[in-house]
Amino acid sequence: MEIILEKRVEKWLQSLKDKQSFLAIIARLEQASKLVHLGDYKGLGNGLFEMRIHQGAGYRLYFICKGDVLIIILNGGTKQHQSADIKKANELAKEYKNDSRI
Repeated sequence: MEIILEKRVEKWLQSLKDKQSFLAIIARLEQASKLVHLGDYKGLGNGLFEMRIHQGAGYRLYFICKGDVLIIILNGGTKQHQSADIKKANELAKEYKNDSRI
């Protein structure tokens, strides 16, 4: 499975000071890309999903799926900023859903 990270997610990951959490997030993305499993995730409606990583501050990755082979990670954050992160992910999801190139 192909996983695409939004630029904002790449920057956010690079800025994490908690290296163990960084490694846990990367490991989770690798598992998903190899179709091992997505782990703990849930639907948030309108095709948006939240992948939960139980490490450190309680990290979240917000994503949509395009077809059977593509996951687009739109946003990431911690439980503390969950509402704002979901709002931003929903905005980005609308853009991707309307983009016929993907």
